[in-house]
Amino acid sequence: MVYFIFLLITLIYSYRIGQLATHYRYSPSAQLFSYFPLIIVAVIICGGQYYVGTDYPSYIRFFNGSGLEHYVDTGEVGFVYSIKSLLYLGIRGNGIYAFFYFVGFLLLAFFIRGSRLPSQFIFIFLLLFIGFTGLFNNQLNIIRQAIAIYIGSMGALEIIKRKWMYGIFLIVISSTFHAAAIIYLIFLFSPLVEKLSNSMLYGLIILGGISGLVLSSDFLNIILPFLPPTYAWHIEGGAIGEREGLQIITKYIFIPLFILSIKERKKYNLSTIHEKLFKWGIIGFSLKIGLLGLTIISRISDYWLIFSIFPLFFYLVWSWKSSKQKKFYSHLLMLLIVGFYFIKTCVFPSFEYKYQSIYQFYF
Repeated sequence: MVYFIFLLITLIYSYRIGQLATHYRYSPSAQLFSYFPLIIVAVIICGGQYYVGTDYPSYIRFFNGSGLEHYVDTGEVGFVYSIKSLLYLGIRGNGIYAFFYFVGFLLLAFFIRGSRLPSQFIFIFLLLFIGFTGLFNNQLNIIRQAIAIYIGSMGALEIIKRKWMYGIFLIVISSTFHAAAIIYLIFLFSPLVEKLSNSMLYGLIILGGISGLVLSSDFLNIILPFLPPTYAWHIEGGAIGEREGLQIITKYIFIPLFILSIKERKKYNLSTIHEKLFKWGIIGFSLKIGLLGLTIISRISDYWLIFSIFPLFFYLVWSWKSSKQKKFYSHLLMLLIVGFYFIKTCVFPSFEYKYQSIYQFYF
């Protein structure tokens, strides 16, 4: 219930801020600052999680100073030195979780600002971030990768905006938290991605859908030599399996929406940057469903999670601004996403969607 209430707070607050920012023409910095209270509420909720998900005990051990040697060996020194610095300052345990959440949400706010999204529709982006990507709830289990996703996504965005050196610098930094984040360098191929036609985008979605049904754990024996050490270590240790049918279905239901968004793309009047974000989003979603049958391996596609929001975002914004009928459809779709999130967090909560809090020990 806590997660769902936060979603409602986020939608109401960001919708109102969007109206005010548009009416009074907030500067980008003023708008960013206006989201600070929402970030604090998110940090209080997420930083106070207790034994949520599966990896909480391991990370709490790290956040109390034990077992960090492995990450020095893998080159993920940004993660190690961040923890050691916080421990030196007397911050430990859930306090470090809260710190990483604060950094992550702040980076997300900068990413949204850098994406040049219309102020009045940022609430739609946040709805999709929480209700569609799963990153908001799952990041406690993948806190290293989550920080790398936020930093690396910023770096990829800078590359898309042709700020090559700054983008590469951020991507290298992200890889010191999660080595596989170096994959963001693939965004250097943005000039080629920009040339993708609708037919090619349809093809990517179809290929991803077929791959998600065909690929199984047997495929791992083929690709194991080419995987980053962290993924190979998980697989060889037996921490790999196939997702259940329901988990696959909940992703496949979005395929028609992505296809519809591709169909209507030319009506969006997207800027050059938004065109690139749209196409990288299609690539990201195609990877997500293509690798869905493999649990650990599918985490590679998580690096595109934030980008996968854009095709749905631009479709919903266009629908909102179009005829009354299309606006009704956009409202209905958003209500379905809210309803689906309600089911996951309130009706059948489990794993990272079942909230437990450290605050129970203080009150």
